[in-house]
Amino acid sequence: MRQINIKIEEEQLDRIDTLAKKSGKNRSQYMIDKALEEDIVQDIPDIENNIESESTIKILTDQVDYLKEQLKIKDEQLERSDILLKESLDLKNNLLLTHKQHWWQRIFRSKS
Repeated sequence: MRQINIKIEEEQLDRIDTLAKKSGKNRSQYMIDKALEEDIVQDIPDIENNIESESTIKILTDQVDYLKEQLKIKDEQLERSDILLKESLDLKNNLLLTHKQHWWQRIFRSKS
């Protein structure tokens, strides 16, 4: 076990002794606990930042998943539109082929 020597005023020593007795500890244990407690208290903002970062990551992950789903839906819509466009073009071409008339048929067609 190591030993630390510090210089403090008599009033400070009395105050430390009083606080140590109130907490039910000896002077050394009280000072060690307080020194380490301050270290822990300083770690709390880091922990809170980590928690905030984790919640931010969760929110962003949810947004990315939502956008991926939207992209999937848009891809499906584009595929359906592409199929409809091809069907429409095929139908138009078929109609043009079936109704194509020679020049004399257009001139002499019956007017009914």
